[in-house]
Amino acid sequence: MLELDQNISLYNSKSEFRAGVDGIRKIITPVTIENEFNRSKERFERLKFTYLEQEARDKFLRIVLNEEQHDFGDMEKGNRQVKATLEGLENSVVLKQNEIEGTTAQLLHLYKMQASQLSKLNTLTVEISLMESEFEKEDIGTYNSLLNNMDMSKLHKSDNDNAILNYIDSQQNDRDSQDMTLKETNEQIEVVKGHSNVKESYIKELESKLKELQQTIAKNVTGNQDAVNDHSILGHWLVTMNKLLGNFNTFRLDTTIQDDIILLNFSKYEIKLNKYSLAILDTNANIDSITYNTSNDKVRQLSEIICKLFM
Repeated sequence: MLELDQNISLYNSKSEFRAGVDGIRKIITPVTIENEFNRSKERFERLKFTYLEQEARDKFLRIVLNEEQHDFGDMEKGNRQVKATLEGLENSVVLKQNEIEGTTAQLLHLYKMQASQLSKLNTLTVEISLMESEFEKEDIGTYNSLLNNMDMSKLHKSDNDNAILNYIDSQQNDRDSQDMTLKETNEQIEVVKGHSNVKESYIKELESKLKELQQTIAKNVTGNQDAVNDHSILGHWLVTMNKLLGNFNTFRLDTTIQDDIILLNFSKYEIKLNKYSLAILDTNANIDSITYNTSNDKVRQLSEIICKLFM
């Protein structure tokens, strides 16, 4: 009885039982739950065996000692207390077993969730690896594309630079050619200007000689009474001389035209100047003849010569 009471008092302490439950809750793992459950079953079986042994002993004593002669009230009271304690312990064990089963079910649910999460994590890891490989491929392709674009850009830049340099060279050559052409044109213009100056001086000289010739002829004709009487011949001769002077004045004005027109007309002016020179020579020869003989035939002959020159 004493040993049974000690065991009952040990497991009847609610504080110790609650502390044991709290301890299980604090360090709850599948292994600790299983160990604690096994220990609880062992204790329950041991207490149950002790109770049955006590009951058998009581029955044996009742039979042997005659229940009517002996008072077993205290023993029965103790047995009832022990039985109540055992029932309480049994209920506690059932509750604890239910709690353990619920906790185990929760752990299994958590394990299933963890397994599902691990599966998803593995799937995500595989997907991430695939994405990383695809990104690496895309990065490599993009990098190679950028390198190709850079190479093409460098090539196009080189081609553009060469084209620009060639264009600059061609423009420089064109400019040099234009400068050379301009230089040659300026030289030709200077030559033309020199020729124009020579022609101008020559024209002035011819003009002065023609004026002197006009004055000499007019003087000689005025002194000749027969020539004065022949008004038609004298008038024709004066008109011819005025026409000659007008042609010289026109020729002098024509020399101020543009250089290309001057170059084209120089040959014509050369011919006219040669004719004017011949006319001057013939006129000078005739002046000498008119000085000694101013007959109508000589004046008419001079007029015909001058008319032939300008017709």
